Amino acid sequence: MAHPTTGAKGLVLGLLLTRALQAAPTPPAPVAPPPASAPAPTAPLPAAPPPPAAAPAPPPPAAASAPPPPAAASAPSAPPPAGSAPAVAPGRASSARVSVPPDYVYVRLDSSLSKLRFALSFEEDGEALQICEGWCEGYVPRGEYWLTAAATDESVGGQRRFDVTSDSDVFITPRTHARRNLGLAMGIGGPIVAFAGMITFVASVLSSFDEAPRKSGQVGAILGGGMFFGGIAITPIGWVLFAQRSPAVDVNPLVLR
Repeated sequence: MAHPTTGAKGLVLGLLLTRALQAAPTPPAPVAPPPASAPAPTAPLPAAPPPPAAAPAPPPPAAASAPPPPAAASAPSAPPPAGSAPAVAPGRASSARVSVPPDYVYVRLDSSLSKLRFALSFEEDGEALQICEGWCEGYVPRGEYWLTAAATDESVGGQRRFDVTSDSDVFITPRTHARRNLGLAMGIGGPIVAFAGMITFVASVLSSFDEAPRKSGQVGAILGGGMFFGGIAITPIGWVLFAQRSPAVDVNPLVLR
């Protein structure tokens, strides 16, 4: 059987332990940490821009064509090929002069007949470089040229050579049919007039030997002598006018403003 004192001590110790536990402060309840918030969704990064397209390479510059070979000023050279014909074309002179090679000059061709057709060439029977009607103008190399005028109702055809050494104004005067007809009349009528003058002169001289010379004999001698020498003079002039077919070409300096 247990001792009563031991039981009492155990009871007292139990009561003291219970009071000690009641007197001790109650520990705080553990605080739960806040829930971790989910990260906000981020927008997708923009796609990288495509690489810039390479710029196309510029086309190679066209090769400049060489100017046509100009004719020499002292002696004309052979005609250049068809692609390098002188730039002579209808048109009026402009106040601004274009850039041309140094051996080229400005030429203006005009004629006394508005319907005259003429051609320009390097040789007498060469290929025509340019055909004009009435007038034309442009730049040509210095040198020698042949001008061929066509026949019209008023004029006859013919050729004429002329030189171009600087800016020039070329005026063309064709030979007309009226001029040739006048020359023909002078060539035929000259001998007739000369023969008639000789007869008059001789008759007047013979009449001066009469016993009673008259004043009319002296006048007849003077008139006959004038007719004779006049007929002799006009005969070759008339045949020259009739034979001329080449147009007259006057080349004058031209000043561009």
